[in-house]
Amino acid sequence: MPGARRKAILALTAMQTYQFKTDASCGGCVTSIGLQLDRIDDIQEWSLNLDDPERRLTVQCESSTPEEIRQAVVKAGFRIEFLS
Repeated sequence: MPGARRKAILALTAMQTYQFKTDASCGGCVTSIGLQLDRIDDIQEWSLNLDDPERRLTVQCESSTPEEIRQAVVKAGFRIEFLS
């Protein structure tokens, strides 16, 4: 039953959704940013919309802060601004 208990605990954890403006401009940028975001264990899902004029990065996570996400993107070599 440990798996069932873990799922129940995860279901009770509040999911946070953050949005950021980035300066990513191509698929290679998305890959570089993704490599850094994938190192953050509690990120459940992320997407980067290159068609959006703000190159909007959306991140869903359990407990990471916007600053932790910002640092990961900066480490990948990109500018990032917290939107919401």
